[in-house]
Amino acid sequence: MHKEMMITVGTSLYHAAMWEPEGPLAKVRGYGDWTTEKTYLEKPGERERHPAARRLASVLDLAGEANAIAEWVEVLHRPLKAGEALPPEQAMRYCGEVATLVRLAAAEGKGLREFLASYHSITVPVDGEATEEGSERRRSLIAGRHLVAAFNEIAAVAVCREYNVPGLASSDPEELGPALVQLFKLAEDRSSAEVVDQIDLVVTGGFKVYGYLFSRLLTFRGTRLHYVHEGGQAVLTLDRDKIEAIVPSQRPTGYSLGFDPCP
Repeated sequence: MHKEMMITVGTSLYHAAMWEPEGPLAKVRGYGDWTTEKTYLEKPGERERHPAARRLASVLDLAGEANAIAEWVEVLHRPLKAGEALPPEQAMRYCGEVATLVRLAAAEGKGLREFLASYHSITVPVDGEATEEGSERRRSLIAGRHLVAAFNEIAAVAVCREYNVPGLASSDPEELGPALVQLFKLAEDRSSAEVVDQIDLVVTGGFKVYGYLFSRLLTFRGTRLHYVHEGGQAVLTLDRDKIEAIVPSQRPTGYSLGFDPCP
Protein backbone atom coordinates (compact mmCIF):
# COMPACT_ATOMS: atom_id res chain seq x y z
CA MET A 1 0.00 0.00 0.00
CA HIS A 2 1.47 3.34 -1.09
CA LYS A 3 0.90 5.89 1.69
CA GLU A 4 2.04 9.50 1.84
CA MET A 5 1.72 12.22 4.47
CA MET A 6 1.88 16.00 4.43
CA ILE A 7 2.19 17.78 7.76
CA THR A 8 1.94 21.53 8.28
CA VAL A 9 4.02 23.15 10.99
CA GLY A 10 3.42 25.79 13.64
CA THR A 11 5.71 26.93 16.44
CA SER A 12 4.62 24.64 19.30
CA LEU A 13 8.10 23.06 19.18
CA TYR A 14 9.19 26.19 21.06
CA HIS A 15 7.34 25.11 24.20
CA ALA A 16 7.67 21.33 23.88
CA ALA A 17 9.39 18.89 26.24
CA MET A 18 10.81 17.04 23.24
CA TRP A 19 14.32 16.53 24.52
CA GLU A 20 16.28 15.20 27.46
CA PRO A 21 17.63 18.02 29.70
CA GLU A 22 21.17 17.60 28.41
CA GLY A 23 23.36 18.69 25.50
CA PRO A 24 22.09 22.04 24.17
CA LEU A 25 19.18 21.86 26.66
CA ALA A 26 21.49 21.70 29.68
CA LYS A 27 21.97 25.48 29.52
CA VAL A 28 18.24 26.26 29.40
CA ARG A 29 17.51 26.98 33.06
CA GLY A 30 14.16 25.59 34.17
CA TYR A 31 13.69 23.28 31.19
CA GLY A 32 14.23 20.24 33.43
CA ASP A 33 10.96 21.07 35.21
CA TRP A 34 9.11 20.36 31.96
CA THR A 35 10.47 16.79 31.86
CA THR A 36 9.65 15.84 35.47
CA GLU A 37 6.61 17.75 36.71
CA LYS A 38 3.15 16.45 35.77
CA THR A 39 1.64 19.88 35.14
CA TYR A 40 4.26 20.76 32.54
CA LEU A 41 4.30 17.31 30.95
CA GLU A 42 0.55 17.43 30.32
CA LYS A 43 -0.20 21.11 29.64
CA PRO A 44 1.51 22.95 26.76
CA GLY A 45 -0.01 26.24 27.92
CA GLU A 46 1.74 25.95 31.29
CA ARG A 47 5.07 25.35 29.55
CA GLU A 48 4.46 28.35 27.31
CA ARG A 49 3.98 30.58 30.36
CA HIS A 50 7.04 29.17 32.18
CA PRO A 51 10.18 31.39 32.18
CA ALA A 52 12.10 28.56 30.50
CA ALA A 53 10.05 29.09 27.32
CA ARG A 54 11.79 32.38 26.63
CA ARG A 55 15.20 30.83 27.32
CA LEU A 56 14.44 27.83 25.10
CA ALA A 57 13.33 30.15 22.29
CA SER A 58 16.56 32.13 22.41
CA VAL A 59 18.59 28.91 22.04
CA LEU A 60 16.36 27.36 19.37
CA ASP A 61 16.47 30.58 17.34
CA LEU A 62 20.18 29.91 16.77
CA ALA A 63 19.70 26.22 15.89
CA GLY A 64 18.30 26.37 12.38
CA GLU A 65 21.17 24.83 10.45
CA ALA A 66 21.88 21.13 9.92
CA ASN A 67 24.91 20.86 12.21
CA ALA A 68 23.06 22.50 15.11
CA ILE A 69 19.89 20.48 14.53
CA ALA A 70 21.90 17.25 14.68
CA GLU A 71 22.85 18.05 18.30
CA TRP A 72 19.18 18.37 19.24
CA VAL A 73 18.26 15.13 17.50
CA GLU A 74 20.85 13.34 19.62
CA VAL A 75 19.05 14.36 22.83
CA LEU A 76 15.46 13.67 21.77
CA HIS A 77 13.36 12.16 24.56
CA ARG A 78 14.72 8.61 24.58
CA PRO A 79 11.44 6.69 24.11
CA LEU A 80 10.54 9.08 21.29
CA LYS A 81 13.92 8.69 19.59
CA ALA A 82 13.65 4.90 19.86
CA GLY A 83 10.29 5.01 18.07
CA GLU A 84 8.54 3.11 20.83
CA ALA A 85 4.77 2.67 21.18
CA LEU A 86 4.16 5.74 23.34
CA PRO A 87 1.12 6.11 25.63
CA PRO A 88 -1.20 8.53 23.78
CA GLU A 89 -2.15 10.25 27.04
CA GLN A 90 1.49 11.38 27.36
CA ALA A 91 1.62 12.84 23.86
CA MET A 92 1.12 16.44 24.95
CA ARG A 93 4.65 16.70 26.32
CA TYR A 94 5.64 16.95 22.65
CA CYS A 95 4.87 19.61 20.04
CA GLY A 96 1.52 19.49 18.25
CA GLU A 97 2.92 17.72 15.18
CA VAL A 98 4.48 14.87 17.16
CA ALA A 99 1.51 14.62 19.55
CA THR A 100 -0.80 14.07 16.58
CA LEU A 101 1.38 11.32 15.11
CA VAL A 102 1.82 9.58 18.47
CA ARG A 103 -1.95 9.31 18.77
CA LEU A 104 -2.46 8.20 15.19
CA ALA A 105 0.21 5.51 15.67
CA ALA A 106 -1.46 4.33 18.89
CA ALA A 107 -4.81 4.10 17.10
CA GLU A 108 -3.17 1.71 14.62
CA GLY A 109 -1.50 -0.27 17.42
CA LYS A 110 1.98 0.71 16.22
CA GLY A 111 5.10 2.23 17.65
CA LEU A 112 6.07 5.56 16.16
CA ARG A 113 9.01 4.08 14.22
CA GLU A 114 6.84 1.46 12.56
CA PHE A 115 4.14 4.05 11.88
CA LEU A 116 6.48 6.60 10.23
CA ALA A 117 8.37 3.97 8.24
CA SER A 118 5.08 2.69 6.77
CA TYR A 119 4.88 5.85 4.63
CA HIS A 120 6.49 6.15 1.23
CA SER A 121 7.11 9.84 1.91
CA ILE A 122 6.33 12.52 4.50
CA THR A 123 6.41 16.13 3.28
CA VAL A 124 6.81 19.13 5.59
CA PRO A 125 6.03 22.42 3.77
CA VAL A 126 8.14 25.33 5.09
CA ASP A 127 8.64 28.99 4.28
CA GLY A 128 12.23 29.03 3.07
CA GLU A 129 12.12 32.83 2.71
CA ALA A 130 11.84 33.33 6.49
CA THR A 131 15.04 35.14 7.49
CA GLU A 132 14.15 37.54 10.32
CA GLU A 133 15.70 36.09 13.49
CA GLY A 134 13.25 35.63 16.36
CA SER A 135 10.14 36.16 14.22
CA GLU A 136 7.23 33.69 14.23
CA ARG A 137 7.83 33.23 10.52
CA ARG A 138 11.45 32.21 11.05
CA ARG A 139 10.51 30.01 14.00
CA SER A 140 8.09 27.94 11.93
CA LEU A 141 10.93 27.26 9.48
CA ILE A 142 13.27 26.20 12.28
CA ALA A 143 10.55 23.99 13.76
CA GLY A 144 9.96 22.37 10.38
CA ARG A 145 13.64 21.59 9.91
CA HIS A 146 13.92 20.12 13.40
CA LEU A 147 10.88 17.92 12.77
CA VAL A 148 12.21 16.63 9.44
CA ALA A 149 15.45 15.57 11.14
CA ALA A 150 13.60 14.09 14.12
CA PHE A 151 11.16 12.08 11.99
CA ASN A 152 13.99 10.61 9.90
CA GLU A 153 15.87 9.67 13.06
CA ILE A 154 12.80 8.07 14.65
CA ALA A 155 11.84 6.21 11.45
CA ALA A 156 15.45 5.04 10.98
CA VAL A 157 15.03 5.82 7.28
CA ALA A 158 15.05 9.06 5.28
CA VAL A 159 11.28 9.17 4.73
CA CYS A 160 10.73 12.87 5.52
CA ARG A 161 11.72 15.97 3.55
CA GLU A 162 11.06 19.68 3.69
CA TYR A 163 9.37 21.39 0.76
CA ASN A 164 9.90 25.10 0.25
CA VAL A 165 6.73 27.18 -0.15
CA PRO A 166 7.94 30.81 -0.07
CA GLY A 167 5.63 33.07 1.91
CA LEU A 168 3.74 30.24 3.66
CA ALA A 169 4.39 31.69 7.12
CA SER A 170 4.02 35.34 6.08
CA SER A 171 1.33 37.62 7.48
CA ASP A 172 1.37 39.70 4.28
CA PRO A 173 -1.60 38.65 2.10
CA GLU A 174 0.37 39.39 -1.06
CA GLU A 175 2.91 36.74 -0.03
CA LEU A 176 0.58 34.35 1.77
CA GLY A 177 -2.02 34.11 -1.01
CA PRO A 178 0.29 32.70 -3.70
CA ALA A 179 1.93 30.44 -1.08
CA LEU A 180 -1.42 28.89 -0.16
CA VAL A 181 -2.18 28.30 -3.84
CA GLN A 182 1.19 26.54 -4.20
CA LEU A 183 0.52 24.44 -1.08
CA PHE A 184 -2.93 23.46 -2.33
CA LYS A 185 -1.63 22.45 -5.76
CA LEU A 186 1.08 20.34 -4.13
CA ALA A 187 -1.45 18.54 -1.93
CA GLU A 188 -3.88 18.19 -4.84
CA ASP A 189 -1.20 16.66 -7.04
CA ARG A 190 -0.38 14.01 -4.44
CA SER A 191 -4.03 13.34 -3.52
CA SER A 192 -4.95 12.72 -7.15
CA ALA A 193 -1.88 10.66 -8.06
CA GLU A 194 -2.87 7.18 -9.23
CA VAL A 195 0.02 5.56 -7.38
CA VAL A 196 -1.15 6.92 -4.00
CA ASP A 197 -3.56 4.67 -2.08
CA GLN A 198 -3.74 6.88 1.02
CA ILE A 199 -2.61 10.40 1.87
CA ASP A 200 -2.81 11.80 5.38
CA LEU A 201 -2.95 15.59 5.66
CA VAL A 202 -1.94 16.49 9.23
CA VAL A 203 -2.82 20.05 10.19
CA THR A 204 -1.04 21.99 12.93
CA GLY A 205 -0.52 25.74 12.94
CA GLY A 206 -2.88 27.85 10.79
CA PHE A 207 -5.77 25.48 11.55
CA LYS A 208 -8.43 27.55 9.83
CA VAL A 209 -6.81 28.22 6.50
CA TYR A 210 -5.07 24.83 6.17
CA GLY A 211 -8.25 23.00 7.15
CA TYR A 212 -10.23 24.99 4.59
CA LEU A 213 -7.73 24.26 1.83
CA PHE A 214 -7.27 20.57 2.53
CA SER A 215 -10.96 19.82 3.09
CA ARG A 216 -11.48 20.49 -0.62
CA LEU A 217 -9.32 17.44 -1.38
CA LEU A 218 -11.50 14.92 0.46
CA THR A 219 -13.27 14.11 -2.81
CA PHE A 220 -10.19 12.01 -3.65
CA ARG A 221 -10.41 8.49 -2.30
CA GLY A 222 -7.82 7.69 0.36
CA THR A 223 -7.40 11.34 1.44
CA ARG A 224 -7.76 11.98 5.18
CA LEU A 225 -7.46 15.18 7.21
CA HIS A 226 -6.26 15.11 10.84
CA TYR A 227 -5.80 17.64 13.62
CA VAL A 228 -5.49 17.65 17.42
CA HIS A 229 -8.62 18.99 19.09
CA GLU A 230 -8.33 22.12 21.26
CA GLY A 231 -6.82 21.08 24.58
CA GLY A 232 -5.20 18.04 23.00
CA GLN A 233 -7.81 15.55 24.15
CA ALA A 234 -8.41 13.96 20.75
CA VAL A 235 -7.26 13.70 17.18
CA LEU A 236 -10.13 14.47 14.83
CA THR A 237 -10.00 12.76 11.45
CA LEU A 238 -12.15 13.81 8.51
CA ASP A 239 -12.37 10.91 6.09
CA ARG A 240 -14.67 11.28 3.08
CA ASP A 241 -18.13 11.09 4.64
CA LYS A 242 -17.41 10.95 8.37
CA ILE A 243 -15.57 12.54 11.28
CA GLU A 244 -13.73 10.20 13.63
CA ALA A 245 -12.56 11.18 17.13
CA ILE A 246 -9.50 9.34 18.44
CA VAL A 247 -9.33 9.75 22.23
CA PRO A 248 -6.70 8.12 24.51
CA SER A 249 -7.82 4.80 26.04
CA GLN A 250 -11.09 4.80 24.08
CA ARG A 251 -12.24 3.18 20.89
CA PRO A 252 -12.42 5.67 18.00
CA THR A 253 -15.89 7.14 17.56
CA GLY A 254 -17.19 7.93 14.07
CA TYR A 255 -19.87 10.45 13.11
CA SER A 256 -21.44 10.31 9.66
CA LEU A 257 -21.76 13.53 7.69
CA GLY A 258 -24.77 12.08 5.89
CA PHE A 259 -23.31 12.08 2.38
CA ASP A 260 -20.54 10.50 0.35
CA PRO A 261 -18.55 12.97 -1.78
CA CYS A 262 -17.01 10.01 -3.64
CA PRO A 263 -19.99 7.91 -4.82
